[in-house]
Amino acid sequence: MVTGIGVSALLGVALTAPQANAQNNGSVCVDACLQVQANTPNQPPAGVVPAEAAPAGQPPAPAQPAAEPSDEPEHNITVSAPLHVKYDPLERVNAVSFAGVQAVDKVVVAPMARGYEHIVPEPLRDGIHNMVHNLREPYIAANFLLQHRVGKSAETVARLVINTTLGVGGLFDIAKRKPFHLPRRPNGFADTMGFYGVKTGPYLFLPLVGPTTIRDLAGNILDRSIMPLALGKVVRNPVYVFPALVFGAMDRRLQNNDRINRARESSNPYTIMREDYLLRRRLEIEGLHYHRPRKGAPQAEAPKPADPAKPAETPAKP
Repeated sequence: MVTGIGVSALLGVALTAPQANAQNNGSVCVDACLQVQANTPNQPPAGVVPAEAAPAGQPPAPAQPAAEPSDEPEHNITVSAPLHVKYDPLERVNAVSFAGVQAVDKVVVAPMARGYEHIVPEPLRDGIHNMVHNLREPYIAANFLLQHRVGKSAETVARLVINTTLGVGGLFDIAKRKPFHLPRRPNGFADTMGFYGVKTGPYLFLPLVGPTTIRDLAGNILDRSIMPLALGKVVRNPVYVFPALVFGAMDRRLQNNDRINRARESSNPYTIMREDYLLRRRLEIEGLHYHRPRKGAPQAEAPKPADPAKPAETPAKP
């Protein structure tokens, strides 16, 4: 029975993106279609042309009949097209997999995640969340190094040391607090491959993985392979593996609950989730090629606009 619960809990992973990678770029949610509408404002009622204003003391001129319709197109533009259809050649198979995962989630995984949320106190849930992410820091640091971001790699190693020691094995995220100010920055081999120009490959929706691509699937397999080499036998012990998988699946399901609900409320949940995933991953890969200021860092003060009441000062002539 315990094994059955664990397998069911793993299906919750299929409703979330693989663990690569927020990159502190922010999650970006998009609809499946682009809609652009440019409407001409303040149109008069059909068939009536408004009367021109008459001079004072004279009756207004009668309304003129509407002009004959012209052949010119109206200024109404509606564009509706999927963004990434060409990346989903296996759409029929993926859609069937998506429907099956959704059915299992509604009956099994989502109720288990809600029960986990209500039974386990929030401080303990946060601790489990921190411990799971702390175990990923070794391969995150390695990938930052491969992406020529030596400073971010050093910060990740510092996070691992601080949270493993002062944070009681990663139970508390001490590194992000004062005086360290080292926020968590997810990364992985899928990001590194994208950094060096490896294409995404076809989009996939797999039952125990969720939305992914060939590149992201290969990267996540490498991530999981590095963990035993970096952390030793502890991550191969069933006493660790089973709780980590179950609690990790519950944690990811709760973290992505809003995104899943927004997709389900749309007219085409499969397309919405696909577009959301592919766009987020594209932005995350692009974000690796330029520097982003640390969240919360002070920004340069914008110049104050000149006071229109005061004339600009003319520099004194020599």
